[in-house]
Amino acid sequence: RGPRSFAAAASIRIPELPRGRARDLAHPTHRDRGLRRSETFTVWRLAASQPSLVPVGVLVAILVLLSWAATLVWLLEQGVQSLLVSPVLLFLAVLLRTFLTTGLFITAHDAMHRSVSRNRHLNDLTGALATFLFAGMSYRRLVLNHGRHHAHPASHDDPDYFDESPRFWRWFFSFMKRYTTVSQVIVMAGLYNVLRLRYDDLTLWSFWAGPALLASLQLFTFGTY
Repeated sequence: RGPRSFAAAASIRIPELPRGRARDLAHPTHRDRGLRRSETFTVWRLAASQPSLVPVGVLVAILVLLSWAATLVWLLEQGVQSLLVSPVLLFLAVLLRTFLTTGLFITAHDAMHRSVSRNRHLNDLTGALATFLFAGMSYRRLVLNHGRHHAHPASHDDPDYFDESPRFWRWFFSFMKRYTTVSQVIVMAGLYNVLRLRYDDLTLWSFWAGPALLASLQLFTFGTY
C-alpha cells in the first residue's frame, strides 16, 4: 500500500482486547506487565496490511538459513589458516559471512512483521531460529521491543532510540547494552567453548563471532542510526 499507509499504521493505537484473546494473538505480551497491549499489537497491525509472501517468504528464509549454516560449516572445517595465503579470499569469506549473518536478522525482522509466513507457528519458529543463530537472542523479547519501537518511534519509550547523545559510538553501545541479556551471554559463551573443542580461536572469530559483531554494526548503522 506504500510508505504512507505503513507510516500511518505505525501510529495506530490498537484497542484493548480481552485477556484471553490477547494471549492467543500475541503470547509474549502477557509476560510483560509493564508493556501496554496497544504498543505490542502495533507490529501485528503493520503485518496485517502486508500481502501474503507464502511460499516465497518461507523459501527465502530457508535459503538464508541454509546458506548461513553451509558456509559456516565449510569455512570452519577449512580453517582460517587455509585462507591466509590469500588475503583477498579471506576478506571475501568474512564479507560473505557478515552478509549472511545480517540476513539472519533481516529474516527475523520479517517474521516479527508476520511476513515470512501467514502460519503463525511457522512464522514464529523461523524468527526464533534466525535470532538464535544470529547471536543466541530471544525472539519473544525482540518482538516486545519491536512493538514498542513502532508504537513510540524516536522517543524516550523507543528502545532503539538514544536521546542522550547523537554520537555514533555512544548510541551503538547503548543499543547493544539494551538488547544483550545474561542468558544470551551464557548461551554464546557455551557455544563458543563447545566449538573450541574442534576449531581454533582465530577461525571462530573470523567466520562466526566476528561476522556477528560486524552484522550488528551494519544493522545499527543503516537500520537505526
